[in-house]
Amino acid sequence: MLSYGLTATSELRLLMPHHAVELAAVVSKNADHIGRWLQWATPEYDEDAARVFIQRALQKLVDNNGMELGIFHENRLAGVTGYLFWDWRSRRTEIGYWLATEYQGQGLMTRAVRALTGYALGELGLNRVEIRMDVENDRSAAIPERLGYTFEGVRHQYDYLNGEPRDTRFFVMLAENWHS
Repeated sequence: MLSYGLTATSELRLLMPHHAVELAAVVSKNADHIGRWLQWATPEYDEDAARVFIQRALQKLVDNNGMELGIFHENRLAGVTGYLFWDWRSRRTEIGYWLATEYQGQGLMTRAVRALTGYALGELGLNRVEIRMDVENDRSAAIPERLGYTFEGVRHQYDYLNGEPRDTRFFVMLAENWHS
């Protein structure tokens, strides 16, 4: 899955080094929103940080340990999603995602996560896909809920955000439930 059409005007594409400028601009512009949930997203996020992220993402793919994809709408970067890791022994993965505010509410992320879930549980032969988010991030939680993921519960003080412990919601999709 190096590119995958989501709609007539949007697709998932592998992030490449030439996307660094656009990635930095989108993150910086949306830092208040994204940074509320992901502490690396700051107004200072720059082209160098984006380039490092993309290089690490490409190395992760080469190492067969995950994949990061840009969500492009009308050839403009709208957000990022992907597999944070591939655990081949346990046959599981975790999907992470964020979307620029101007693209929210259009179903782009739901389509992207549906595609990634199907690819993981189908072509990759994995058995379990996990998604987690801050307990207060209702918009993010709506995506796995919409796709029929099972809510596994809340892990208390599981993550830290801006130096504070945060509770985290966990959702899971098993292959047997996806295909039924």
